Amino acid sequence: MLKEIDRLLSSRTFLKVISLLMAIAIWYYVASDRTSEVIRTFLFPIEYLNVPSEYAINSNVRKVEVQVSASRELFLGKRWSEITCQADLRGLGPGRHVVPVKVILPSGFKLISISPASIEINIIKTQSKEVPIKLKVSGGLPPGYTLEEVRIEPEKVVVKGPENDLRNISDVKAEVTFEMLKDRNSLVLPLKVSQETSGAGLIIEPSRAKVSYFLIKGVPKKTVPIKIKVEGKLDRNYKMKDITIEPKNAVVEGPLEVIEDIKEIILPVNVNGIKEDVTIKASMPEIYKGAKVLAPDRVTVNLMVEPNLVRRTFEQVFIVIKGKSIYPSWRVKPESASVTLEGISSVLEEGAPVPVELYVEVTNLVSTEIRVPLQYKLLKPGVKVLKIEPPTVKVFANME
Repeated sequence: MLKEIDRLLSSRTFLKVISLLMAIAIWYYVASDRTSEVIRTFLFPIEYLNVPSEYAINSNVRKVEVQVSASRELFLGKRWSEITCQADLRGLGPGRHVVPVKVILPSGFKLISISPASIEINIIKTQSKEVPIKLKVSGGLPPGYTLEEVRIEPEKVVVKGPENDLRNISDVKAEVTFEMLKDRNSLVLPLKVSQETSGAGLIIEPSRAKVSYFLIKGVPKKTVPIKIKVEGKLDRNYKMKDITIEPKNAVVEGPLEVIEDIKEIILPVNVNGIKEDVTIKASMPEIYKGAKVLAPDRVTVNLMVEPNLVRRTFEQVFIVIKGKSIYPSWRVKPESASVTLEGISSVLEEGAPVPVELYVEVTNLVSTEIRVPLQYKLLKPGVKVLKIEPPTVKVFANME
């Protein structure tokens, strides 16, 4: 009997049966383990729906703790990342409100708890403010390293938020480290407000900026445009038509914090009494706002002027009769007319004499009554006639 039992236990058939049973047991264990429910706890940010336009949301609670259950397989597949927590603000106006937090679960998940289940929010009327972007190197640069040709696009952004918070904001920061700067010439960086405010409820548009630069060793240099500041007054009969400058840019050198604040070089040019096109050779300053001007030493400034034309209408300008005819004398009706002129301001200014003579020519007239065109003679240069009203008049021959 024992020999038969021993033969059965050592037979291939028995071993195959045992292997099959073990495989079934392992499969059952694994399958039951994947389908068994597991409980997990996560933190999710709150998504606000139907936020009133031109308003900002301020709340001390930014994330909620959500406890859910699902099969182990769903957790292994990271379906939990599809969970969203929402607070609907439809119909709410400015002020403080307590709103419930709704959890949106993917299929197969069950909500066990949410903490907190509701949050207090403050809906605040927003203002907007345009501020420049400044680059901040955390920890500074190692000795001997400087940044040159730093360009930030865009140069300015719009910050939206509560008026009290905006009042303390003069710029936004694009923050980098030396390690980020190495081996690159440009970076796209997130923007944040300065340390004077927490930044809660503030929106920066756009929220990122592109920073282009050159990381070198030595004293920082920067290329900036040259702008002309006109001083003095032109001759009153002329106005500025155009100003050109060559070269248009200058190179400055100095500490990084100094040249960062130099956006342009303002070069004063005196135009007092100018009444024709002129070319001026202007010297550049050696030092500008604490930075050394490396180039150029001089610039060529071309000033182009044009007449300062004004219009004026003279009323009741007396009409003169000129010429000889077979009749002893003539009279004209009406005896005066209005004339609109265009010319330089000194000729047409208030109180100046009429710079035009209106007349009719009666030479060779044989009719005793006839309508003739009004003619004119300019008495001052730089003036032209735009309109005469009436353009024609009647002349009558005096027979006596």
